[in-house]
Amino acid sequence: MNAIAATDPMNKRLYYRKYTVFIIVFFLVISVLTALIIIPAFNGLIASEHSKKIIEKLQLEAQLFTNYIESQKSILVDFARFPSITNSAMLSDGSDPQLIDLIDNVVIGGEKGRVVLQDITGEVFIRSTVHLQGSYATDSEWVKQLVNGDQPYHFQLLSQENDDLTYKLSVPVLYNDFIEGVLSAEITVPLTDLFIAQTYEHVAFMLVQGDTTVSSERRHIEIAREDTQHLKDSNLTFVYITDDAILRDKKR
Repeated sequence: MNAIAATDPMNKRLYYRKYTVFIIVFFLVISVLTALIIIPAFNGLIASEHSKKIIEKLQLEAQLFTNYIESQKSILVDFARFPSITNSAMLSDGSDPQLIDLIDNVVIGGEKGRVVLQDITGEVFIRSTVHLQGSYATDSEWVKQLVNGDQPYHFQLLSQENDDLTYKLSVPVLYNDFIEGVLSAEITVPLTDLFIAQTYEHVAFMLVQGDTTVSSERRHIEIAREDTQHLKDSNLTFVYITDDAILRDKKR
């Protein structure tokens, strides 16, 4: 009886020891599976959902930018329909006093206009007296495209000074649906007016056209991720810059 009683605590200790070892092994297996399979799969799901949201935002911001350019184009098209502009374009004559007064006093983009009027050969016959940054050579390919009706408008990045972007927007001058010349305007606008989402954290924007690059403030971004979309009519690349530090923190 005593021998049986003595072995009973030993059996219990052995049972608890086996049970403890089983629990430890179980949690080790779960930890290994979690580290090797579950966490990577979960992180992959987070990364996939994060990328999906970024692409959706990229498309939205690119469309908002396109809408802005379209609105400015509509303003310039309406301006190009003034009789003094269409008549002067058809005659390649910049001596009309009404046209001179119009060019000197027009306001585009909230500032005194910087305007250039060319005939169908690309010859400049009237321009604003203020400094112009763009090139208006008669043999410019963009002039030919507008005159031939190959493009609805021409958009060109010119420069960036601090938070201000200057660009050139050109449209055909129409008379009875016939193209009679080209009207261009150089417009300066704050980047914050273009990219409303810049007021949010972890977001920046960049526009790339040939050798010219314009970008909003990005010092607040820790790990930059760039997603791009080409805008055909504007002939530029729209870059949506986000901070992958957000994704890193989610994974943690």
